[in-house]
Parts: sequence; C-alpha cells; structure tokens
Amino acid sequence: MYEQCLADWQEDRVVVLIKQLSPWEAARARGLSLETGIALDAPLVPTLEAFERLSRRAEGMGEAVYAVGGGVAADAAKFVASTLGLPLVCVPTALSCIAFFTPYVLLRQLAGMTQAPAVPPDGVLLDLALIRAAPTKCRASGIVDVLSMATACLDWLEEDRQGKLPPEQRYAAPIAQMAQSLVEIGLECAPSAHRGEWDGLRALARCLALTAHLGTVVGHERFRIGSAHAFAEQAEQSTAGASWRGELLPSPFTYAQRLAAGVLHAASRQGQDIERLRRALTTETESKT
Repeated sequence: MYEQCLADWQEDRVVVLIKQLSPWEAARARGLSLETGIALDAPLVPTLEAFERLSRRAEGMGEAVYAVGGGVAADAAKFVASTLGLPLVCVPTALSCIAFFTPYVLLRQLAGMTQAPAVPPDGVLLDLALIRAAPTKCRASGIVDVLSMATACLDWLEEDRQGKLPPEQRYAAPIAQMAQSLVEIGLECAPSAHRGEWDGLRALARCLALTAHLGTVVGHERFRIGSAHAFAEQAEQSTAGASWRGELLPSPFTYAQRLAAGVLHAASRQGQDIERLRRALTTETESKT
C-alpha cells in the first residue's frame, strides 16, 4: 500500500485501465497520468460474463492492469489481471470496501453472490486528498467491512458450538481476538474517517488491509462473514432485478448500505449494544476544512 499524491506517481508501462467514470475523472484531476493500451468501463453488475468480456477485450493491450474506482472496478481488474497473468494496481477513490485488498472477486448470479479466486493487487495507491474529496456517503463506507467482524465472530463461535464447521474452519479464539481488536480500531477511527481527516482515513485503510490479510493467513473468513452478510445478500436478491433481456440489474442500495443494515440487525439479535456500531456506521458528518 502506497500513500502518495497521484500527480507524483510514475508508471512506465502501458496499462489496461478498468475504470468507473466519475472516479476516473477525479483521479485525472489529481494528476494521475497513464499510458493506456485500452480503457474499459467496469460493469454495473459484476457477473462472470461481464468480466470475461473485459478480459477478451484487454488481451494483448497492456503490460499491467489498473483499477480506478470502487469495489466493482477492483474486482473486474483482479479478474482481468488473473486471466491475463498481469500485475495489478488498485487506485481507490474512496475507502468504500475491502475489495481493494482481497485475493478473490465477487460474482453475482441469479441465485446470489459467489466468490472466485483472483490475484490480489500488487499495489494499492492511496491519495488521501482524492479520497477525502469523495462523497461523504462512500468516502469511508468500507468501515462496515471491519465492523462486520463484531457480529461474524459470534456467528463463528455459535456455528462451532453446533458442530457445523469443517475442521479447518473451527473457531479459534486468538483469531477472534485479533478480529475484535480491528473492530475496536474501526470504532475509534470511524468518525474521523467519515469526516475525511487524514489520521482516520489512514487508520481505516490499514484496518481494511489487515482484515484482508488475516483472511489470507487463516485460510477462511468465518471471522468476518456471517449472518450480516447473509442479510445483505438477501437484501440484494430482494431489491435487484433483471431486464426483459434477462440481464441482471443492480440493487438501488449500495453494498455498504445493505451490509450496515445486516450488521445492526445481527448485533441486535445477538444482544449486543448497537449504539456504538450505529454511530460508527453513520456518515452524516461534515468534512473539516
């Protein structure tokens, strides 16, 4: 992970650019300059078919892949980089999710979401001024990926007590303690990150990176993915749709909104005090000048 002004970033390779329009315009305004062999728009819905089309169009068009935007751009770029065997750099324009750091992609199907393995980014380029300028609702919405561990660890323990887990995914108290430590850091840094303050954004970026790294080390994500994610997936299934041609359409609610509702719902059912979680998930705050 590199913290650097985009105007100072040097890239000598011809790149395949996977972008979302507004984030790409914001990154260019911050001085990001790339020699592109091809520039491709990330799909609205992250389906296998859409990612495969991007890979076919990108073949032979660059020496590295860059993702500029949010989670769908990152996942699309990870898929393309994995398919073509190219290095990958992610340029988040908001700390909106954990996808910038994970070694897999999320694919949407009619039956729900599924994971597919992919190469993790070789680098994540953070321009904090760019992220600070992101809309408040998404600037630090990735905090929900950190706070989801507050409920997932209890789900993990309960599943283990019921004997539902394979041996390699049995509950491990040291891992749960590490996850809870990250939750505490997330709870503390959330207000500052939502306001776009440097220290808060740095702390959130580290939390996201460490959360993803913990999953890689452990070999599973039971400590992070539980009933809150199941709630979020059901919410997407209920609110998304398909066109008359059968194409999948996105949910009107963002990933962070669905998962935040899932975290609060799960925490309430578990008997947790949800007010601290609610405050950390609240984005209605003004950035300091």
